[in-house]
Amino acid sequence: MTTQFKTSLALFILGLTGIISLVFSPLPIKIPDEILAKYSPSTLSLLMMVQPAVLLFIAVIIGKRLTPRVNLSAPLLKGLFDGEFKRGLFKEQLKIGSLLGFSMGLLLAFTTYLSTSFLPEELTSLNASTGISPIARFLYGGITEEVLVRWGFMSLFVWACWKLFGRRANEPTPAIYWVGIFLAAFLFGIGHLPAVYGLVETVTPLTIFYIIVANMAFGIVAGWLFWKKGIEAAIIAHVFAHIGMIVVEFAGNTI
Repeated sequence: MTTQFKTSLALFILGLTGIISLVFSPLPIKIPDEILAKYSPSTLSLLMMVQPAVLLFIAVIIGKRLTPRVNLSAPLLKGLFDGEFKRGLFKEQLKIGSLLGFSMGLLLAFTTYLSTSFLPEELTSLNASTGISPIARFLYGGITEEVLVRWGFMSLFVWACWKLFGRRANEPTPAIYWVGIFLAAFLFGIGHLPAVYGLVETVTPLTIFYIIVANMAFGIVAGWLFWKKGIEAAIIAHVFAHIGMIVVEFAGNTI
């Protein structure tokens, strides 16, 4: 097996772990009674795994084929499979990923909590995430979403924009990378809307706008980290973003 294949397989297994973690962490969404009457909780859990698992597989395949072409990578994993642990790289990824991720988590949590004037209570409440365990948030949010959105679709967007608009260049220009980063961040923002519709009874246009923009803000940071430091840095940032959110939730619930 090539190093690229081993890296892709590792990312798929890690992403699948995140999907499995959701099975043991009931989501705080309202499931219609007719569906609850038709399927058992275990069957529903398995069905909920199918779609993200298929999307994860597609994203990993896309990333495997396209990341080498657009100079995006998983340098830490690649080093491990080549028999070398890049300690300096890991320290750098951990430092910048944790700093940016934790800061963004604090910022987004505070912003959401203080936006009571136009956001529904279900979202501004510090208990909005109740039902999803921290482990599931770290594994699914931190790993699975990054493999899906950054490794898969950001790589696709960068490659597609390069082929459409930068054919004369031997590699994507910084502008092409930024377009890919923004498109992937927009997809990341939209991807959070189904959960909002499942949590909130009345979703206003302003709520939709806020959810997309807020998640895009982190998506841009994660995309930049993937571009400059590797997918591992984006994963670390996503995990620490959830840590920052949990800190705000805990502090708010104890005051």
